[in-house]
Amino acid sequence: MARDLSFWKENKNTNNSCSETYKNLSNEVYLDYVSELSIEQILNDVSTTFSDWTKLDEKNYEKGDAAIEIFTTKQFCRFDCYSVTEEDMNKIMDIMFKYDCPLYDSAIDVRFA
Repeated sequence: MARDLSFWKENKNTNNSCSETYKNLSNEVYLDYVSELSIEQILNDVSTTFSDWTKLDEKNYEKGDAAIEIFTTKQFCRFDCYSVTEEDMNKIMDIMFKYDCPLYDSAIDVRFA
């Protein structure tokens, strides 16, 4: 099973839909209403949290049949999870919560506040 977990931090309220914001950020469009993230620190937190996984590089991890691929821009983090357990996906959400980035689930077009 594959899921993508996407995160960004808005710095002001807008009328833009989450799906529109997600699409723009996924296409590396810089948005003035989205804050820049501490990508290096986030990747360090991921490395620490998933230290028992095989780290292929700073954005790719494997453990057994499971894999995590990370896509980042200055404003956006997306974790593409393949056969990742709910527990491990919750760890990703916990990391991003520290940076005030709520989860956006593109499969159901919901951003969790």
